[in-house]
Parts: sequence; structure tokens; C-alpha cells
Amino acid sequence: MITQHKVKDLFDYRDGKLFNRHTRGARALKGNEAGCYDDKGYRRIRINGKHYFTHRLVWLWHTGKLPDLCVDHINHKVDDNRIENLRLATLQENKRNSSKKGITWNKKRREYQTTYCGKFCGWHKTYDSALIARHQAELADPQHLRTAL
Repeated sequence: MITQHKVKDLFDYRDGKLFNRHTRGARALKGNEAGCYDDKGYRRIRINGKHYFTHRLVWLWHTGKLPDLCVDHINHKVDDNRIENLRLATLQENKRNSSKKGITWNKKRREYQTTYCGKFCGWHKTYDSALIARHQAELADPQHLRTAL
């Protein structure tokens, strides 16, 4: 089990990011941001052959505990791992808080794809622009306007 002491020995925390304190192989160089993005836009870090979500390690770095609950991103941005953007949530609360419906990360293109009601809305470099496009598509839908009234 990973401990706060081990995480603080391996990484420095700066503005939601973990940086390697030591070189730990060919890819994990001292001073570089630790880990890499997965196909859903989450950053993961490998420690002793096991992968950890960066947001969970940031939580452990700050609180000393790796929780049984979900560590939720308050602003819905899965790559914003600042401690002030993280909170504990049950799986049900975490799913209810998700605004990602219709926004997916495309690892190959390294862009967000936006869809609404199964229709393609475009590619976006940032999560924020994808979220805006998704919201605009929803507002432009006549069905949405009828249910909002």
C-alpha cells in the first residue's frame, strides 16, 4: 500500500501537478511532471508496477489517506488536480456530478470529441471549449427548450 511518506519522497506538488523528485527510469526523469494521460483524459502515475490516478495521489499527498471513496473533480475537469478542486464522493455522487456526458478524450488525436444526442459536434483542444460546444448544442436543441420552459 502506498503511503503519504512514499508519495512525498517521490514527488513534489505544484499547482495540481506532481513532479518527480528523483529519476525513476528512462521516462520518469527528475523535475518532469510524473505520469501520462490515459484515454479518458486522466493522468496516471506508475509506482512499483502499479498505476495510480494522479488526483488520488494528490489527495494522499495532502491528507495522508488514500480513500475508499471516489476523489471527485469539483469543476469536472479531470486534468485539474489542484487539491482545492478535489473532494470525496460516493460513486453515485461522482456520477451525478459528471458533466462529461457527450465529451470524450481521444488519445490518438489528443483532443476532446463532443457529441450531443449521438450527433458529432466537433473536436476541441481544451476541455473548456468542448464543454462550451456541448452546452451550445444542448441549448440549440428545440427539445431542450421545450423541457426547460
